[in-house]
Amino acid sequence: MRRGSSMNALPKLPSKRASVMKATPLRRASTRASLSEGGSPLPSKCHDIAVNGETVIVAELENRLKLYSVEAGVRLLGTIAKDSAMSCSGTHLTHSSTRGTTFCKLKDKPLILNPLTGIIVRQLSAGHGYTVLCTNDGKVFSWGKGDHGCLGHGETDARQEPQQILSLPFTEIVHVSAAHCHTSLVSSDGEVYMCGSGSKGQLGTGNNSDALTPVALDVSDSAKMACCGGNEGHPFTLILTAAGTVLSSGDAENGKLGIGTKWSKKTFSYIGKSHFKDNRVDKISAGVDHSLALTSNGLVFQWGLITVPLQLKIGTE
Repeated sequence: MRRGSSMNALPKLPSKRASVMKATPLRRASTRASLSEGGSPLPSKCHDIAVNGETVIVAELENRLKLYSVEAGVRLLGTIAKDSAMSCSGTHLTHSSTRGTTFCKLKDKPLILNPLTGIIVRQLSAGHGYTVLCTNDGKVFSWGKGDHGCLGHGETDARQEPQQILSLPFTEIVHVSAAHCHTSLVSSDGEVYMCGSGSKGQLGTGNNSDALTPVALDVSDSAKMACCGGNEGHPFTLILTAAGTVLSSGDAENGKLGIGTKWSKKTFSYIGKSHFKDNRVDKISAGVDHSLALTSNGLVFQWGLITVPLQLKIGTE
């Protein structure tokens, strides 16, 4: 993947379903599918995965790019590189380097976001008009629109600059995810916190109420990461546990929850391990209409309304 490249212009696929996807430019197909299998090797090891609408993004670990991770939002897309080299695309982006400097793309050039100068950023996520990040010492900052409490500050007002979420003073947050109007936070001890819109049960709290500040979920297994996805009308959330299992909650349109139901869920349900061929899942990503999972042996599973109804076999070192 080239720095600053755009992946939006995708040619259409014929209606006939293919059986194998090679390492060629991605093509578009409107296909409803459950977890699919089959695949072929890619030239280098897949380090991370992300989805953005109908685009699948595979990050390759190459010496030339030294790509560390990929984060995709509904309107935002950024990458973080190990050597602090930045790349970005889309409109109004935010991203960070491992040195802790956070950039915000305004108009046509990345600019340093001064309120975060000197703060070391661990990880961040770009949502629909807002941004959330966590620092190396476990603090969480958010800014942008505040609809339904997605910023986690106890109100719905927007924030022009990054502001720390103060309702979790003794909790070290290590992973964040932002979508259209809901946000997930995962702590170092595996607790999951949610805030923002709960319109379709995407917060997993058992109801459809909004949460203006982060609320802790009652999840039996320790969490490794959580991913918020969907759009305004069809939001959902995925959770990856430390044991390598996946849970989902929220809107089930197009099967993106992966649990075989078309009805929304207000609490988190496990996606059966058999769907992943009993492989351990290492990473997950939630898009607008579909979801992805990367297993420990390099297989990528996807489900929901997906662009290419296949499973990728990632080459290993």
